[in-house]
Amino acid sequence: MPKREGNFTLQVNVTANQGIERHGRGFDRIEAQIVCRNDQVASLLSWQRISWLLTPEKQKAGIEGLGLVVEAKMTGKVENGQIILQVQRRERKLKVPMPLTCNWAMVDVVQRLAKSGTKKTLQFAMLEDLEFLRPNQRLYQREPMEIEVEGQKFRWQRFEQFGDGVLPWTYCLDEHNRLVLAFSAMKAILLVRA
Repeated sequence: MPKREGNFTLQVNVTANQGIERHGRGFDRIEAQIVCRNDQVASLLSWQRISWLLTPEKQKAGIEGLGLVVEAKMTGKVENGQIILQVQRRERKLKVPMPLTCNWAMVDVVQRLAKSGTKKTLQFAMLEDLEFLRPNQRLYQREPMEIEVEGQKFRWQRFEQFGDGVLPWTYCLDEHNRLVLAFSAMKAILLVRA
């Protein structure tokens, strides 16, 4: 995450399995570049996102007979308390409660909160997948979590996020305030040391 002028950029590359009844198993692919303010909630400033469907062979899905690839391009920015989204040449404006972040920046947000040492609940709005506004989000510290893995004991700091329109997320951090594990009902993020 290179920093410049009080901002930083997140690069997102996500592929998710999709059960597509008619066509068998497929995948969603999302790539995004997100510019955030270097503040407590990684406030959104601007973004570009492209998404498309992939076939079971992980090739871009097309419309049979037309040779077209199904993809969606989106850009957005936050300006004067509004989100301005441009999707496929159409513009949409939304009033937004501030501060505003996105789900992909939560990895950064939870580590900032842990490093700050505050026990205060963080309140914010979130733009899920850079498209769906989820207001009234809260992130707070829970009691530590003790686990044992292959005979080694760990004590992780634990934070929980909940709010309108999202399933709760739990974030677990090690003694150095690094994210180790994040999970929700259908998704998980796991730190893998290379």
